[in-house]
Amino acid sequence: MKISHEVIRKKARHLLQSSDSYKLPVDLKAVTKYLSIRVIEDNFDDDVSGLLVVKEGKAAIGINKDHSKNRQRFTTAHEIGHFILHHDKGESEDIFVDKKWAYFRDADSSKGIDYKEIEANNFAAELIMPADLTKEYIRKYDLDLFDDTTIYKLSTYLQVSEEALTIRLMKLGLVEAY
Repeated sequence: MKISHEVIRKKARHLLQSSDSYKLPVDLKAVTKYLSIRVIEDNFDDDVSGLLVVKEGKAAIGINKDHSKNRQRFTTAHEIGHFILHHDKGESEDIFVDKKWAYFRDADSSKGIDYKEIEANNFAAELIMPADLTKEYIRKYDLDLFDDTTIYKLSTYLQVSEEALTIRLMKLGLVEAY
């Protein structure tokens, strides 16, 4: 069953508030600690960004250590999304393996086929770039979102890629695609 974007937004915000991480930049270590999820960097094939394993009530996220820190951060948030949105608490085991994907796109999500991947991407964006905090920061510092240097600095501050930030700004209606 598909999850609405509003529900995803509320779940991400609740998690941030519950883990005392509702501030920019979001502290993903505090979030994973709050959820008791262990994060492990390891060698994976280049086409594997990360994975979530839940076994006997314990969860671990594996992250491809060869990917950039920003990508690792988004992958961690993506896997947290699977944990919050898709992990069946009644099941004893779940495994989610995520192949290489660009923010909000992979071979399936670009076709709108794999809604769980799309939902996990949406959750990740809501988690590490919360709409209201991101908009508030932009207003507070009167940022020019059409300036490449500003986008670079903001993406550095949020610890996300410029691509992820730009797509998030488009989704928030703050910039238009051209």
